[in-house]
Amino acid sequence: MANQKELTQKKLKINNNSILIPKKLPKIKDLKELANKSLVLALGPIALLSFLGYKIKSKKVESILNFFKCALAAKQLADDSKDWLNDLKAGLLTNVTSKILKFAAKTRTNINLKSDLSYIYLLFANEVAPGVIYDLKVLCDKAENSMSKNEPKNKAIILNKLIKPIKTACQKAEKFRNLVLEN
Repeated sequence: MANQKELTQKKLKINNNSILIPKKLPKIKDLKELANKSLVLALGPIALLSFLGYKIKSKKVESILNFFKCALAAKQLADDSKDWLNDLKAGLLTNVTSKILKFAAKTRTNINLKSDLSYIYLLFANEVAPGVIYDLKVLCDKAENSMSKNEPKNKAIILNKLIKPIKTACQKAEKFRNLVLEN
């Protein structure tokens, strides 16, 4: 359903590099919804738990599923924050591009992808990036908390491979943003 929703989602109207900002921009109420597209990746671990005798409605399975929802949502949000300019040029409405357009709509009715590029970068750096970094940290913390409830033998490997790179990228992004905005 998530892939179908993405395929049928309206694209931005772009004419001569000018994006007409829609009056209604999509909002994600729960950031975990970002995981829906890739949540199928949680089926293997959940099937394994079921095979080991855990009930699908058990607290262990629910916390593993919550871990994957948070981790995969963080991964999707990180990807959207990395690809925001390409997504904008392609007319895609993601969590990040919608936020850029929301801030731009306060002062403009359209954005030109060539002549307003500096303005778009500043919107991202000043207005959108801090919120995205915050959301990424919250999702990573929730994922870690869900994993800590399970105490698997190799949880450090899972956290180091899935969560730590996102947290490290957040730290680097904050440092870079602060460096750029200082000057």
